[in-house]
Amino acid sequence: MEEVDIIGSGCRFPPAFDKPSQSVVLSSGTRNVAESLEIIVNTRLGERILRSTFGSETHELLFKPFNGNVRTYLQSALKDNIEDNEPRLTIDDLQITQPNPQEGRLEIAIQFTVISTNESDNLVLPYYLPDTQ
Repeated sequence: MEEVDIIGSGCRFPPAFDKPSQSVVLSSGTRNVAESLEIIVNTRLGERILRSTFGSETHELLFKPFNGNVRTYLQSALKDNIEDNEPRLTIDDLQITQPNPQEGRLEIAIQFTVISTNESDNLVLPYYLPDTQ
């Protein structure tokens, strides 16, 4: 049985289209799971109308001082948000670091295991406010 059959496939994130076949580009396997994690982290809680618990609390904590309390709370909340919204995996470890405080950027390192294949993988997501100038 192929990984696509076990984990599934879905629209690629960010969305892409294949002009010759006039179709939506799909992602599958662990790439699809990683894209799902990125969507969860970047979606505000309550942003999806019919799924008010989908997303994470990263946006609510965006302008809080990044001290030990905020880091611990965000790690715990983000782990819970991901496990509630992505049933295909378990979170093995989740760390949030701020390499350069002047940049205003956090790095979210997620180590996860895909339940159906028992395959471990990791993902590092940069999280920051986009430059709107």
